[in-house]
Amino acid sequence: MLPVGKQKKKALENSGRVLNDRAVDKNRKPKGKATAKATKVLNRIADDVEPEDPAEVDNFMSTKKIGLPGKADGSNRKDWAVKPLTDAKSQYMDGREDWWGKGALHHLVSKEKLTTIGEQLAKACHGSGGPALRTAALDFWYLCCQLAGEHICEAVRQGSASDAINPVRLLWNMPIMVSLGPPSPANDPGQNFDADTEPVPGGNGERQLTEASEHLLKLEKIWDAADIGLGNYDVTMWQGMHTCLLAAHKVSKKRGRGRRLLYPPLPEQWLNDSYTHQVIKQGLVKFLGTKDGIERFRGARFPEGGALSNTDAAVFLEDTLILGADAKKYNLERTCTIVLDGAKAELIVQVSTKTLQHICRRHTLTFFDFGGTERPVNTLWPNVTSFVKMHHMVDVELMPAVVEGCTRALRFVDTEDMHQSTEVDVAHVPNPPWGTLYMKINISKFPDENVVTVKVKTIAPDGEQALGFLRADLNAMKAHFRPYHVKKR
Repeated sequence: MLPVGKQKKKALENSGRVLNDRAVDKNRKPKGKATAKATKVLNRIADDVEPEDPAEVDNFMSTKKIGLPGKADGSNRKDWAVKPLTDAKSQYMDGREDWWGKGALHHLVSKEKLTTIGEQLAKACHGSGGPALRTAALDFWYLCCQLAGEHICEAVRQGSASDAINPVRLLWNMPIMVSLGPPSPANDPGQNFDADTEPVPGGNGERQLTEASEHLLKLEKIWDAADIGLGNYDVTMWQGMHTCLLAAHKVSKKRGRGRRLLYPPLPEQWLNDSYTHQVIKQGLVKFLGTKDGIERFRGARFPEGGALSNTDAAVFLEDTLILGADAKKYNLERTCTIVLDGAKAELIVQVSTKTLQHICRRHTLTFFDFGGTERPVNTLWPNVTSFVKMHHMVDVELMPAVVEGCTRALRFVDTEDMHQSTEVDVAHVPNPPWGTLYMKINISKFPDENVVTVKVKTIAPDGEQALGFLRADLNAMKAHFRPYHVKKR
């Protein structure tokens, strides 16, 4: 008969809940100390502790002896998930649509931001900022380990170079930080928040964040306020993030995962475009089908019961968008001081007249060009009726958010890439009252080491004020709205 410790370990292996054992890895040597510690930590097969208050976290951590976080190494980003998490996907895949395939895990708070949080967490937990900061950071660390669960903690530990748990990989693998859905969405938000959403009850197609996403978005905003700028990682920041994370956990329990590691998927929030065969995550965008779309386009292009014919609308478009010698006066530019790699630099953000014209043609009801690209998803501003109005909206209402979005994007772009004229998609940029923005930007080469220029290529609505159309719906509407053909002057 096997000793008690080995019985438990064998039972866990048979249950499929202990994976990535050091002894299985041919490139590593098994360590008796690590195995003994694993046996102590993994002392129940189906133990998902559900904390009701922070006091339970302290009790959990003292009994499990998780210890201080180890080295914050986030280099292996492609192979980020530990086996308990990837195995948990299969529990939800039966009966799922074919286009989901084997499913994919999408981070609500991006891996890039979780990496920066883990890096600062390790420093603070080891006392780099003093005892008060260390206590606040440790409380947050203990809560993260608690919510990750014993099996995730041990799998991450076994994948580390030491017996300490890598904080970056732990944050990446927290079940509360991931959402199960189909792979490769066309509107992936990159480094920005990737919220789960649901319909507003009786909201006529309007959507809202899930309660868990609301709390995790607050957590991200607290982090951004400290990280984007001078790096003020203080006690209040860790305490605020702790409160948000615990609140997200409490509301997530309503989703009823039982003893499973992952929370159930939300299939309603995913769309599959039948024309491009690409997957779309709805977010807060209100997607209109063909029938409602025709009504909205007619109302924007032919106001007051058809005052403009298709021919008149084309002339109107030409007079409104092609500005000839006056074009340059509509160029927009903002300059501000930012911090890059610990040093101050000047950021120049430019939006050209050509970009403003592009936004009118691709992202407004009035001027949308049905003969354009075959993007799987198009989001449109609902109330832009002239080029001058678009120019004013970008200049007055959007530019602060555009500059902030560029600043955030630079936080995660390698400094050397900035010398190579890099194009970056930036999604879910906060912009009240519009909600959020999507931008495509081009980071130009440094004129010198202290200046970086960002040229904005497009700006589109990406939140609750946006109207969304799949390409299949736009194709069905083409017969009703001929493409505009504008002569260049």
